[in-house]
Amino acid sequence: MHTPAPIDAVPALHPTEHLAAARRHFARAARHLAQAAHRLMDERRRERARRRQIRLLAELDSRTLKDIGLHRAEIGSLADEMYGASERTRRRTDPHYVSPLY
Repeated sequence: MHTPAPIDAVPALHPTEHLAAARRHFARAARHLAQAAHRLMDERRRERARRRQIRLLAELDSRTLKDIGLHRAEIGSLADEMYGASERTRRRTDPHYVSPLY
């Protein structure tokens, strides 16, 4: 049967080792917070761009929308696809798609 080691058998850390460990933990926590802040900022930036796209397309008249191959009911769906809020189902939302007409 295994008996635990007595408390005095565990080597004590030097005070500077405790400080170094605390600094490492703090640095890791700060990195995680910075990454989370960057993710939130990126998400907010994408959402603002998506709403701006919806607003700009909604300002177009129905004839212009038809000329570019869109129906007014598709505006929100197209913006969602363009900014990653939903799966891309249209070729024209792919940023690497080059129309064969050009």
